Parts: sequence; C-alpha cells; structure tokens
Amino acid sequence: MRKRNRTITIRCTDDEYQQIHSKAEWHKLSLSDFVLRSAMDKKIIVADGLDEVAKQQKSMRL
Repeated sequence: MRKRNRTITIRCTDDEYQQIHSKAEWHKLSLSDFVLRSAMDKKIIVADGLDEVAKQQKSMRL
C-alpha cells in the first residue's frame, strides 16, 4: 500500500465546500479520496445495498 505523504491545499467558498463534501458523502468516500478520484479522472461508482450483501456472505462462510 502506498503512503500518501504530500499535501495539497485549495481555497473554495463555503458553498463550493458544501457541494464537494455532499458529493463525497453521497459516494461514501472521504473528502480526500473523492477529490483525488475526481481530479485523476477515475470512475466513481455507487453501489447501494452492498453492505447487506457482504453481511450475508460473511454469515454463509463455512
């Protein structure tokens, strides 16, 4: 696993911050991960309901 050891600081308005923060929450990502993925043109996929599927699979393990 790579270590993230560099910091980027940006300025934005309260409204811009709220919009970015809301999108990160909707995608269930940290603010840092959301901004990095967005900036690097990586796909951000939201798959609702996977928590329940994972829970069921864990209960089925032998």
